[in-house]
Amino acid sequence: TANVIVIDNRDFVVGNDTICLAINQKKTLVPDPIDYTATYQWDPVRQTSPTLEVSTPGNYTVIRSKGKCTKKATVTVVEETFGNIDLGPDFPVCCDEVSLLDANTKNKKYASYKWSTGEITQSIFTKPNVSGVYVVEAVRPSGCKDTGSIYVDAKCTNLTAKAERDTIYLGEYNDVIGNHLNSKNTYIEYKW
Repeated sequence: TANVIVIDNRDFVVGNDTICLAINQKKTLVPDPIDYTATYQWDPVRQTSPTLEVSTPGNYTVIRSKGKCTKKATVTVVEETFGNIDLGPDFPVCCDEVSLLDANTKNKKYASYKWSTGEITQSIFTKPNVSGVYVVEAVRPSGCKDTGSIYVDAKCTNLTAKAERDTIYLGEYNDVIGNHLNSKNTYIEYKW
């Protein structure tokens, strides 16, 4: 007869393969799933505890031992770098016009989005008749963030136009000078 002892020491991970760490920030590395009946050895710091608080970038390995069975997981902690999201150049829009803003035209992998408008989708529409800056923050799977902004200038808040003549007769033309699309302090002439 033989005695067989089964030791349950499942595979585990420590967050994503990469974890983002902001300057002067601390993060706690936690094995998933955590097993409090096992022992843990963290390297390169040589700490023995189920979790590890880190404040410096680097590669961290944890060995989980349960009886004679060991498992290992590694995670890379990187310093946060803000990447740029290119929303294009600032631009004007006409009255009642909306435009689509896309935070991921380069098909990067992002875990989430957050716009200054409160929306949490990859793309949003600008608000009609409202000028302002739109800011987006996209979170990479590592937790690092990319940001971008754009100014949209609604050209209808000061809509004014002046007819060249006050009275016109059937079949005549009249010039109307409007300044609502004035983007460089010059008047644009419309003819009907």
